[in-house]
Amino acid sequence: MKLSAIAFEQICFQDEAAAHAFVEGVVWPDGPVCPRCGENEHIQSIRANPEKRVRYGLKNCGRCDRQFTVRMGTVFENTKLPLTIWLKALFVALSETGDLDPRSLREAMGVTSITAKEVTRRLDQALVEGKLSEFKPLTAARCC
Repeated sequence: MKLSAIAFEQICFQDEAAAHAFVEGVVWPDGPVCPRCGENEHIQSIRANPEKRVRYGLKNCGRCDRQFTVRMGTVFENTKLPLTIWLKALFVALSETGDLDPRSLREAMGVTSITAKEVTRRLDQALVEGKLSEFKPLTAARCC
């Protein structure tokens, strides 16, 4: 039975914190690494502040004293889309056999056509460059 993108989201990622924890485990299997200086020893987690803009997974590097998240250096960088939506799009992209269609992505993600086109462009580029190999296979059994 093929799992739909909506069922995938409902089963796997109930909230943004769970999505961040999953992506951190995939991108940083041995713990967080600063994307600027490569430090992995002196990394501090900064707690999300619900009174201000909540930034899940915010880290601070002890060597270069810069803040970063798991989004930096990935296809998720510089977007306002929640990781739950990105992972749903990634699930659709990795389960498609042919070219990725912005229309099917728009319906699965529940976003505008412009957003779906941008996500499609980023995912196509990342697939060509091999930047999504660590996410393969993206199945419900792997992420839940």
